[in-house]
Amino acid sequence: GEFGTASGRSVSGADLGAAVIAARQAELVVKGGGHAMAAGFTVARDKLAELETFLAQRMVHDLGENPPPPGLYVDAILGVEGANYRLIKTLETLAPFGVGNPEPRFCIKAARIVKADPVGSDQSHLRLILSGAGGQGKLTAIAFRAFDSALGKALANHGGQPFDFVGRLKLNVWNGYESAQLQVDDAQPVWG
Repeated sequence: GEFGTASGRSVSGADLGAAVIAARQAELVVKGGGHAMAAGFTVARDKLAELETFLAQRMVHDLGENPPPPGLYVDAILGVEGANYRLIKTLETLAPFGVGNPEPRFCIKAARIVKADPVGSDQSHLRLILSGAGGQGKLTAIAFRAFDSALGKALANHGGQPFDFVGRLKLNVWNGYESAQLQVDDAQPVWG
């Protein structure tokens, strides 16, 4: 078609809504708006390259020429044994989660991967069984759409190496049984 519609989410320090509004005022988009952390717009095909340049310049203005890498912030650090059903039930009392009340993110320190299997109808997810550094505790984890990613390959080929995991704790319900599960955002090996 002649027009495309898009939406986007921003990062801290870059006001995407203001950038889209400025693009609308400069007649680079047909319509659009948003707020600091998210925006949407409709653009004519013949304005797409000009809009891309405009938005890139706005992001450099907001973030600088060499912005720092995005941070992965956590609310607390836990061992495998601390990431449990009781904690998740307590966290549920803090809901609903959203922009003003973000869902807590945890770092699970020095977890060992007991098992790593592809799951899902297309085998694109990676399901992990984690244990604490000394073998204590057990936690199921899921890394969505990670099986063919660098993260998934590192986890699947862990070679006994412990990892620090970052993600959100969720209640997993399967066949009427509820258990704690970590939805993995990222992980890194623990060296030394």
